[in-house]
Amino acid sequence: MSARTSVVDVEFCGRDEALAGQVTVAHLSLLREAVAKADGSLSYEIVPLRFGGKPAVRVSLRGRLWHTCQRCLGDLEAEMSAQRILVFASPPRDFEDEGENTDFVGADASFDVSALVQEEALLSLPMAPCHQQGQCRADVPG
Repeated sequence: MSARTSVVDVEFCGRDEALAGQVTVAHLSLLREAVAKADGSLSYEIVPLRFGGKPAVRVSLRGRLWHTCQRCLGDLEAEMSAQRILVFASPPRDFEDEGENTDFVGADASFDVSALVQEEALLSLPMAPCHQQGQCRADVPG
């Protein structure tokens, strides 16, 4: 199923089927601007579920993204894996904090799949990506 033609909303949460697919980084404009190279793609799975009796979805992403190392400014390819639960709830009483990987959205919210994938990927980017110790050009005495 194409990421551009599907919508995730409360109605989707009532279905018994997940959405899964792949989208290229080059087709996600904001993510493309936030990474060092637009190479690669992200695999996603969006699964409807119930969370505390409320309709929800679990959004899972996996892929490899190119960053710029903040120490040596060289290219850094890194695995990205993210998971978040979005709970559809009516404000205001239902918006309590349930953890860092759980967010509450309005019951009338609707998300385009590619926009949802892009937003979750952006939220999962490291603040200051760096090579591991011993793999960075900055570690080499000059």
